[in-house]
Amino acid sequence: MVRPAAGDGRVCAYDTAVTVVPIHFHAMAELTLIHEGEGSVRIAGRQYPVAAGLLAFAPPNVLHGHFGEQPVRKTVCMFDMALVERALGGDPVRGHLNTIGNTLPAVVRLDSEDASTVGTLFDEIRDECDRPTPLGGGVLMAALIVQVLVTFLRRTTTGAGDGSTADLGEPDDELTRVLSYVQEHFTRPINRATVARALGMRPESVSRVFSQTGGENFSAFLQHLRVGHAVELLQGTKLSATDIGRLSGFESYRTFARAFRAAFAMSPGAYRDQFSQD
Repeated sequence: MVRPAAGDGRVCAYDTAVTVVPIHFHAMAELTLIHEGEGSVRIAGRQYPVAAGLLAFAPPNVLHGHFGEQPVRKTVCMFDMALVERALGGDPVRGHLNTIGNTLPAVVRLDSEDASTVGTLFDEIRDECDRPTPLGGGVLMAALIVQVLVTFLRRTTTGAGDGSTADLGEPDDELTRVLSYVQEHFTRPINRATVARALGMRPESVSRVFSQTGGENFSAFLQHLRVGHAVELLQGTKLSATDIGRLSGFESYRTFARAFRAAFAMSPGAYRDQFSQD
């Protein structure tokens, strides 16, 4: 899967089955329909139980991930919010989307009928993604995604559906404080000790918090965010790889290239060339 870059109207949809998705963020919005599995999903510092028929929405640049002891089978759609905002215009739906994860929950449990309908919409989005530059593709894609979002909002605002709830989920203030601080400062020269000092914590407490993020330690999480940021700059800008490494928080191009190759088995330049060809 090529990770779409915000600002270019790109969309991707795919099926997957994974046990853990470590806490991360990106410039794309993300819709996820759970088909099977158990565990928990974290979005915007709150935790929700995973179950079949769960529909989750992670807004752009919001920390999210999921954790379980067995693979969770799901369909994911990542998309540029600008695509949807253009389609909505001044519709009130647009305002409601900005409250998800804040005054509205980031997940909803769909009844069997709605889950089937949303599943079909995801299939159509995935099929549309596979078409080579289709006529009216952007318009159709926006319409399909809006239908999913409207279903989500109707269930969260009315409480309809099988087991739907207006519960905002269980907050974890300490986890939220640490992850939010790292998210805000990851492009700067930070480490476990500086994070602990800034938040009035012990370094051991920071390590304990990171044990809750899906198994990544502090260093791995920090590198994950930096590489992800570099990916979006490689896709969305014409900056040199050296500048991108620096702007993503790496101390040198050599360190950046090594981390990038470990993640993608290719250099930043080769990744950019491949992305440009897709």
